[in-house]
Amino acid sequence: MSIFFKGPWLHWTALLIVFFIFSVMGFYGLHIREFSIFLLIVLLVSLGIVLLVGLSYRQDYRQ
Repeated sequence: MSIFFKGPWLHWTALLIVFFIFSVMGFYGLHIREFSIFLLIVLLVSLGIVLLVGLSYRQDYRQ
């Protein structure tokens, strides 16, 4: 599996969590009923992912 999934497992787990959060918001129609809350959640989740990847990046990371 490490041939297919390149990169740290933490990044892949975070990506799955983000997909789950976005799918739940879409299922409940949050982007239609409460757009301001939806936008806030999207921005906070995006900021969290950027910080997670940025802070967990190592200089010796092999691509």
